[in-house]
Amino acid sequence: MEDEVKAKFRAFADRFAKDAPVLDTGLVGADLHEIADLIESVVGIPEIDLSDLGRFCNLRPIS
Repeated sequence: MEDEVKAKFRAFADRFAKDAPVLDTGLVGADLHEIADLIESVVGIPEIDLSDLGRFCNLRPIS
């Protein structure tokens, strides 16, 4: 997930006090803060194709 997206969600969450309701969703600000914390810990994994797998696993091609 891109840092810009993480920062935008954090800014959104920070607009709510911890006990403030978030519309009629049943969520409160503390829930959004916790979600923002989780989102900030997400790390992207680069996409690879199977032909690259051997290089990452130190495997030799099958002959």
